[in-house]
Amino acid sequence: MNLYAPHVVKLDTATAGNRVDITEIASVAYDPQTRRLLRRAGTVTRFVGVLGQAHRIEIATGMVGTLLAKNSSAFLLNGLAVDSGAENAGAEIWYRRRLSKNTFASGSNHVKLTVADGFLLPRNLSVENQGVASLALGLLARYDGTNQPVVAATGEALTDAVQTAAEWYTLGPTYLGDTLIEDVQGWSLNAGVVEHVRSGGGSAYPVYIGLADQSPSLAVRVLDVGLLATLGVLGAEQTVTLYLRKKQPFAAAYADNTENHIKIVIESAHCDIGEIRSNFGEDAEPGLVLTPRYDGTNAVVAVTTDCAIVAPSSGSGGGGSGSGSA
Repeated sequence: MNLYAPHVVKLDTATAGNRVDITEIASVAYDPQTRRLLRRAGTVTRFVGVLGQAHRIEIATGMVGTLLAKNSSAFLLNGLAVDSGAENAGAEIWYRRRLSKNTFASGSNHVKLTVADGFLLPRNLSVENQGVASLALGLLARYDGTNQPVVAATGEALTDAVQTAAEWYTLGPTYLGDTLIEDVQGWSLNAGVVEHVRSGGGSAYPVYIGLADQSPSLAVRVLDVGLLATLGVLGAEQTVTLYLRKKQPFAAAYADNTENHIKIVIESAHCDIGEIRSNFGEDAEPGLVLTPRYDGTNAVVAVTTDCAIVAPSSGSGGGGSGSGSA
């Protein structure tokens, strides 16, 4: 019996400085999305063919800071172009073979999926109170005219990338304008990136992958039903500031005044109460719905990595070494 576990994902990108190894993998799901041609003779199927495929790999990881810092910190709404760079042949998805009566095999016993050309897109960034942040990604494979979108190889030896468990973030302060929302239970930021995938010329695979839409949305779970009175039933324009605190080994988190954290600012968003969930004997949980818009000047979503946690004030800017926008 051959059993395998996901290992690492290695990405070579169109911009060399954006190359990254995703070594903290929560899950990997590969789907060729095969469209089949079925034809019957009488009541039974007598012909099965393939009309087309749109290969994609969905990845969940805790390496939030590393990935958000890519593409000039604009990864959250733009993604990363993946190609065959100097170090890797595009993206490599590794599966490590399990060893009977042991843990994992050594040597040339593993499986590698190679994507020669593709597009890595953000799906969702989420975090729960007293939980860890998770970033969901989608890797779309494109036919480059030579290589199949995904090539699988067995009997492979593991390369230099090793699994790690060092980069973790938890819920930090959330502000509407200058006001701290103290009872946030968690939030989910949907990147709202919609891919545009096309094939042509009789190709069974996509030959074009681009962006059709970039419309992020943010859902925040709180406990204060009084926010309905503050915002009004129609809602109001708000500036929202979200922080993710970086976890410190053998402690709770790095101090707020150290440049270890992540800051996300949505300068202009419509904010209203989308739903108030309540059961008898339990706390009511209003859901804040924030719909960002482009105000003509500021980035729709601005991300700053490696920054201190500082309460916003009117006219205040960001700080840190990884500032950028999406």
